[in-house]
Amino acid sequence: MWLQDPQCADIVQEAWYEGLYKPDGALITNCHASYRDRLTAWNKLEFGHVGKTIARLNQKLQVLEHHPIRNDTEIQEVRAALNRWLDAENTMWHQRSRNLWITDGDQNTSFFHQKASNRKVRNSI
Repeated sequence: MWLQDPQCADIVQEAWYEGLYKPDGALITNCHASYRDRLTAWNKLEFGHVGKTIARLNQKLQVLEHHPIRNDTEIQEVRAALNRWLDAENTMWHQRSRNLWITDGDQNTSFFHQKASNRKVRNSI
């Protein structure tokens, strides 16, 4: 989600250089801590709560569409912003699902293997 934002690369680069010039600690540790802190702060400032932003844009779009004096330019801008946020949310959930799969794996492998084996035996009878 962050990589789709043009500011992300600049923030990482600035934070990395900041970490290079810290006098104490290991070089890679300083750089990592620096960009982690910067990205965390930037995430809270720029993105905040994605779901709340989408809900706010949806509500704004509904108000604009039902307003007696239609402002088509503003409606298009809100729709474009809403689409960007929906894409960002989709990317966020996709990444989270991959992270869960990497950390937890398939916890039910034996269960599904047993069910598949039982079904195979029943189908062959």
